[in-house]
Amino acid sequence: MPRRAVAVQRFTARRPAIIRARSRLRRNPAYRAGTVYSASVTNAGSTASPSFTVSIAGPVTPTGVYFENATQGKTVWISTAPASGQTLTVDFSTRTVTLAGSTLSGVVTIDSRWWDLSAGVNTIRSNVAATVTHRDAYQ
Repeated sequence: MPRRAVAVQRFTARRPAIIRARSRLRRNPAYRAGTVYSASVTNAGSTASPSFTVSIAGPVTPTGVYFENATQGKTVWISTAPASGQTLTVDFSTRTVTLAGSTLSGVVTIDSRWWDLSAGVNTIRSNVAATVTHRDAYQ
């Protein structure tokens, strides 16, 4: 019976290379300037609900918008805003952003952290007036 050989290849380097993505957008600190809108959204279910959307009807003044779940300390930053007659929709279950019916890519900034609605009361903040539509989630 022939002998089997096992080859092991080890890759080493003197200094590890650090690669940083520079093509993704970063949030503009001016997004937080101006009026802060706040709402309490209650998920009456027993577990976190990823099934919700946030919609904004244009026109809005800021060039970018954010949605913060103050209960969890997570924020999603979007580098675009709807113009007059347009609607911007952020679907948190599919992690997509649509503007006037077209799906946009590359508008969620690199420092965004997607979040779900926790069971119970969630405090949601934004720099624009928005509508939150959600379903309660049960386990």
